[in-house]
Amino acid sequence: MECLIREKRLFGNMKNTLQMPHFLKNRLLLLVFLPLQLAAQNTHWQMKQGDRLYDEKSWSAAEEAYRKAGTGAAAWYNAGNAAYQQGKYEAAAESFKKAAAAATTPEARSAAFFNLGNAYLQQGKYKEAIAAYENSLRQQPNRFDAKKNLQIARKKLKEQQQPPPPPPPQKQPPPPPPPKPQHNYLDRAQQPQKKEIPSGGISPEAARNILSTTVAPDEVKSAREYRQLAPATKPSRVKKDW
Repeated sequence: MECLIREKRLFGNMKNTLQMPHFLKNRLLLLVFLPLQLAAQNTHWQMKQGDRLYDEKSWSAAEEAYRKAGTGAAAWYNAGNAAYQQGKYEAAAESFKKAAAAATTPEARSAAFFNLGNAYLQQGKYKEAIAAYENSLRQQPNRFDAKKNLQIARKKLKEQQQPPPPPPPQKQPPPPPPPKPQHNYLDRAQQPQKKEIPSGGISPEAARNILSTTVAPDEVKSAREYRQLAPATKPSRVKKDW
């Protein structure tokens, strides 16, 4: 204040100072305040446009409108929300950081830090998310949603820092069964099948066929000789007594 007062005194002691005409002062005021008024009107209009587009779920257009609204905390905050809805979590985080820096109330700063934590959480940046949630709770210690998300971020960070469990050992497949020997079947196929001799009386022709296939070669000769030696007997007729 002393510096300001000293400057006033210096200007007050100056002689022959130029006096600005009254109409020039009015024009100067118009030149200074008119752009500010127009900018304020544009900000208000862009915010209204952004709100309408946000309600219509036109996230990209809403984000653009909020960014055109200016550099106020509300504009940055809403632009971050629109970017978040599009999955643009990095852009959303940048907007929420600017909103937290421009906020003028603890409630606004807490909300900006809370959404900043959510954007970090979606990116897997759990350390940054924890810091953002803690900053949100410093502004509003009784925020239940910030406490809950803080626990989630801490759990995710713990899981991220733990080494993954080793994979379970793979079961060895059982050994294949040994191949079955095939020569037995071949031997059986190659062995001649013996013909069974039917029981009971058979004809001489059938007997010869059986002997030719079943008896040994040395036995065939004796059998042939036996047939030659055996006399051919014919049944005698019965004599009648007259």
